[in-house]
Amino acid sequence: MQVRVTSKSALRSVRTRNGEMAVFDLELTDESGTQIRATLWGAYAEKQHQVLRDSGVYFIHKGRLKMADQRYAVVKNPYEMTLNQDSIIEECVDASADFGQVNTLFASLLPPLLHILRCWSA
Repeated sequence: MQVRVTSKSALRSVRTRNGEMAVFDLELTDESGTQIRATLWGAYAEKQHQVLRDSGVYFIHKGRLKMADQRYAVVKNPYEMTLNQDSIIEECVDASADFGQVNTLFASLLPPLLHILRCWSA
């Protein structure tokens, strides 16, 4: 899927049952304006935090979707994405300036997006 980074959090450290891990979040917007939150963990988060930039447009493959925990939801989307070392993130250098403008009418687009992501992840 092709998305624009509309927000990027600071890289922070959290304690998990596996020890201390780096983590950061992205708010991503696709061409139709649908937003989704993506979380990156561990060494992959450290690597990608240096590369990904606000307003950058990227192709993302092999993200894992799950139901969003609405207590922490920052975008109006019932799903969120986790990106890990199996995910592929490539910069899109020829995206138009208006790509990824936020659209609050995302609900009808979510089922097709979920289906596409499941197919790509397989």
